[in-house]
Amino acid sequence: FANAPYCFWVAGFNAAMLWVFMVIEEDVDSKLPPQLARAGRPAGYEVPVILEAINVNSLTTFLVANLLTGAINMQVETLLCTTVQSMFVLGGYTLMFMLPALLLYRSNIRLR
Repeated sequence: FANAPYCFWVAGFNAAMLWVFMVIEEDVDSKLPPQLARAGRPAGYEVPVILEAINVNSLTTFLVANLLTGAINMQVETLLCTTVQSMFVLGGYTLMFMLPALLLYRSNIRLR
C-alpha cells in the first residue's frame, strides 16, 4: 500500500491533464468555421502515411516495438552509450518498427 498515494497522484494528474486538453480543444473547436468543426475530415485534410500505417496495424506495430526493445536491451549496454550512439540506436529502432507497419499498409494487409 506504500505505492497507493503515488498511483492516486499519477491518476489524478493525468485526469487533470486530459481535462485541460479537452477544455482547450473545445475552446479551439468553438472558434473554427463550421466546415472545419468536427464534421469529419475537411477537404484536403491528410494524415501522414506513417501515422495511418501505424493506426491500421497498431497491434502488430506494438508487438514489433516490444520485441525490438527487448532485443536492443539484450544486445546493447544502453546506459554506457554516448549521445551519438544513443541517437543511432533510437534512429535504427524507429526505422525497424515503422518499416513493417509501412510495408503492411502499402500491401493492403491488415493483421488483427
